[in-house]
Amino acid sequence: MRSRLVEEHDFGEGFKRYEHRLSESPIHEHLICLECGSVLEFESNEVYGVENRVRREHGFVPVRHRLEIYGLCKDCDEGGAELPVGGLTCPIETA
Repeated sequence: MRSRLVEEHDFGEGFKRYEHRLSESPIHEHLICLECGSVLEFESNEVYGVENRVRREHGFVPVRHRLEIYGLCKDCDEGGAELPVGGLTCPIETA
Protein backbone atom coordinates (compact mmCIF):
# COMPACT_ATOMS: atom_id res chain seq x y z
CA MET A 1 0.00 0.00 0.00
CA ARG A 2 1.40 3.41 -0.97
CA SER A 3 1.67 6.08 1.69
CA ARG A 4 0.18 9.43 0.83
CA LEU A 5 2.34 11.22 3.38
CA VAL A 6 5.26 11.82 1.00
CA GLU A 7 5.50 12.87 -2.61
CA GLU A 8 8.25 11.63 -4.93
CA HIS A 9 9.99 14.00 -7.33
CA ASP A 10 12.39 13.08 -10.14
CA PHE A 11 14.06 16.18 -11.55
CA GLY A 12 16.42 14.22 -13.83
CA GLU A 13 19.40 14.36 -11.45
CA GLY A 14 19.94 10.62 -11.20
CA PHE A 15 18.19 10.35 -7.84
CA LYS A 16 14.74 11.00 -6.44
CA ARG A 17 13.69 13.57 -3.88
CA TYR A 18 10.92 13.12 -1.36
CA GLU A 19 8.96 15.74 0.55
CA HIS A 20 6.23 15.58 3.15
CA ARG A 21 2.77 16.34 1.82
CA LEU A 22 1.87 17.79 5.22
CA SER A 23 4.45 20.58 5.15
CA GLU A 24 3.65 24.20 6.04
CA SER A 25 3.12 24.93 2.35
CA PRO A 26 1.73 21.69 0.92
CA ILE A 27 0.79 23.22 -2.43
CA HIS A 28 3.78 24.67 -4.23
CA GLU A 29 5.56 24.53 -7.56
CA HIS A 30 9.21 23.88 -8.44
CA LEU A 31 11.87 25.79 -10.39
CA ILE A 32 14.75 23.47 -11.35
CA CYS A 33 18.12 24.85 -12.49
CA LEU A 34 19.64 22.81 -15.32
CA GLU A 35 23.13 24.10 -14.50
CA CYS A 36 23.60 23.68 -10.73
CA GLY A 37 20.61 21.45 -9.91
CA SER A 38 19.09 23.77 -7.33
CA VAL A 39 15.37 23.42 -6.73
CA LEU A 40 13.38 26.46 -5.63
CA GLU A 41 9.85 26.06 -4.29
CA PHE A 42 7.30 28.81 -4.91
CA GLU A 43 3.58 29.39 -4.53
CA SER A 44 1.42 30.80 -7.31
CA ASN A 45 -2.09 32.19 -7.01
CA GLU A 46 -2.29 32.04 -10.82
CA VAL A 47 -1.93 28.25 -10.78
CA TYR A 48 -4.69 27.97 -8.20
CA GLY A 49 -6.81 30.19 -10.46
CA VAL A 50 -6.29 27.77 -13.35
CA GLU A 51 -7.57 24.91 -11.18
CA ASN A 52 -10.69 26.93 -10.34
CA ARG A 53 -11.22 27.81 -14.00
CA VAL A 54 -10.87 24.14 -15.01
CA ARG A 55 -13.51 23.24 -12.44
CA ARG A 56 -15.86 26.00 -13.62
CA GLU A 57 -15.43 25.65 -17.39
CA HIS A 58 -15.06 21.88 -17.72
CA GLY A 59 -16.82 20.47 -14.66
CA PHE A 60 -13.56 18.69 -13.81
CA VAL A 61 -12.56 18.40 -10.15
CA PRO A 62 -8.76 18.70 -9.82
CA VAL A 63 -7.32 16.57 -7.04
CA ARG A 64 -3.65 17.44 -7.50
CA HIS A 65 -1.28 18.94 -10.03
CA ARG A 66 2.45 19.23 -10.58
CA LEU A 67 4.28 22.15 -12.16
CA GLU A 68 8.03 21.95 -12.75
CA ILE A 69 9.77 24.76 -14.62
CA TYR A 70 13.28 23.99 -15.90
CA GLY A 71 15.81 26.70 -16.74
CA LEU A 72 18.64 28.65 -15.13
CA CYS A 73 18.58 30.03 -11.60
CA LYS A 74 19.53 33.67 -11.09
CA ASP A 75 23.10 32.84 -9.99
CA CYS A 76 23.81 30.56 -12.97
CA ASP A 77 22.23 33.00 -15.43
CA GLU A 78 24.26 35.91 -14.06
CA GLY A 79 27.36 33.69 -14.02
CA GLY A 80 27.14 33.18 -17.78
CA ALA A 81 25.79 29.63 -17.86
CA GLU A 82 24.01 28.68 -21.06
CA LEU A 83 21.08 26.36 -21.59
CA PRO A 84 21.97 23.02 -23.19
CA VAL A 85 21.92 23.06 -26.99
CA GLY A 86 19.34 20.68 -28.41
CA GLY A 87 16.77 21.06 -25.67
CA LEU A 88 16.19 19.62 -22.25
CA THR A 89 18.25 16.86 -20.74
CA CYS A 90 15.69 16.25 -18.00
CA PRO A 91 12.94 13.64 -18.21
CA ILE A 92 9.54 14.77 -19.39
CA GLU A 93 6.79 12.50 -18.13
CA THR A 94 3.72 11.90 -20.23
CA ALA A 95 0.68 10.19 -18.88
